[in-house]
Amino acid sequence: MGLLEKGEKSISFGLDNPWMICDYSTKITTGTVLKENGILIFSEEAAISVLSFFGEQIEKDDPFNVGVILIDPGHGGKDPGTVSTVYINGVPVVVQEKNIVLDVSLRLADMLIRKYPDKKIMLTRSDDTFPTLEDRVLMANNIVVEPKEGILFIAVHVNASLNPHAEGYEVWYLPKNYRRQVISSSDYDGDESVLPVVNSILEEQYSMESIRLAENILENLTKELPGSVPNRGLKEESWFVVRNAKMAAVLVELGFVTNKDEALRMMQTNYLKKLTNGLYNGINDFIDYFEEKGFTR
Repeated sequence: MGLLEKGEKSISFGLDNPWMICDYSTKITTGTVLKENGILIFSEEAAISVLSFFGEQIEKDDPFNVGVILIDPGHGGKDPGTVSTVYINGVPVVVQEKNIVLDVSLRLADMLIRKYPDKKIMLTRSDDTFPTLEDRVLMANNIVVEPKEGILFIAVHVNASLNPHAEGYEVWYLPKNYRRQVISSSDYDGDESVLPVVNSILEEQYSMESIRLAENILENLTKELPGSVPNRGLKEESWFVVRNAKMAAVLVELGFVTNKDEALRMMQTNYLKKLTNGLYNGINDFIDYFEEKGFTR
């Protein structure tokens, strides 16, 4: 634990906790504090939170800007993903995950292109093709952005379960204790002896951004969808594309194809539009928060 004081004000923190306690009474959400080789490292958000609490002037560099949004419709081509059969007016219809997620992803990309003409909106696939998991990650990590620009990676999927009654949407991000290498010596021009510290700071930043993005998307899916559709919440898992993408990354499960009622809903254009709107508004909220608050890296 650590304690910072100025005059009669104080703020306490714990390592790896995304919150702090102000004046021993009020809990606020902040970025986290890490410890590397005996040195305390405050994430950008944590530093701003502390300085703001104590009324210190914050001198900001160029603001953080989302330069690229990469949408990853799961599966495709020879890989249909989750499959089930439903009956519409007595006629059997095969429902495939790859088609649902591509439909939503194309709608989402179109909306984002119109909203953000200054940003690069990309898809890992725009038709019924099959990029491998490695292809998707390679595409994401090969994107080149300016020093103050970031990339958002949104993987779009549909769920499956052995329980035919399983239903609802959920958003996944990397477990908080999962550590990944997000910068290599070939990408870093400074002193290599501090590369582990730089990696920890960047990895922590990406982790906090991922959680915020997941929260925004889940909140807006809830606003768009009928109350009868369960919100299954935020979940943690080290999915391949999420753990290997060197950026803020989330995986969204739109619903269960193995639930006949939900599969039928996802065959309806109006319902797909609601799912798309939830994703779109969640991404908008994330961008507004970070760009309007002027966060820097």
